[in-house]
Amino acid sequence: MTGAAISQMEASEDRGTIMLSTLRRAHQALDQIVMVEAAPASTERRVSATRREERVSRELHRTLAKKLIDNPRPILALAPTNIERMSAVVHGSRAHAWLDDWRGLVSDERNVPRILQLIVDDSEYASDMRQNSPFAGALTTEERLEAIRRAKATAE
Repeated sequence: MTGAAISQMEASEDRGTIMLSTLRRAHQALDQIVMVEAAPASTERRVSATRREERVSRELHRTLAKKLIDNPRPILALAPTNIERMSAVVHGSRAHAWLDDWRGLVSDERNVPRILQLIVDDSEYASDMRQNSPFAGALTTEERLEAIRRAKATAE
């Protein structure tokens, strides 16, 4: 990837217009997940990945992010049904607010960069959103087990 291409990606990200195809090209060039960064709000708390549950959640969502970059439609298609099912069983206004946030995000493929940011970020809000992730069924058993192994290995 050329320096000019990287500059162009950075400029589009600054404008908030980075395209999914751009993320895919960056992913291919780096042969790894593209970490979508956002400047944290000054009052936003960051979440430590010292707890096993958080490490596992992050690894599962990193695996999900790779699939979302490669082919977002089938991943996004799972979410509405999962959100409705979850809405019927969760209690509390905060949980419903997180599901409402997901409902808005998954309704438009142009929100994939924001979804990627949420599922890999270490903010408290992103952690809460991951705990209410509407992407059940997106990963195979093998993908889930490998993500759990990676999370375990980072603790050792």
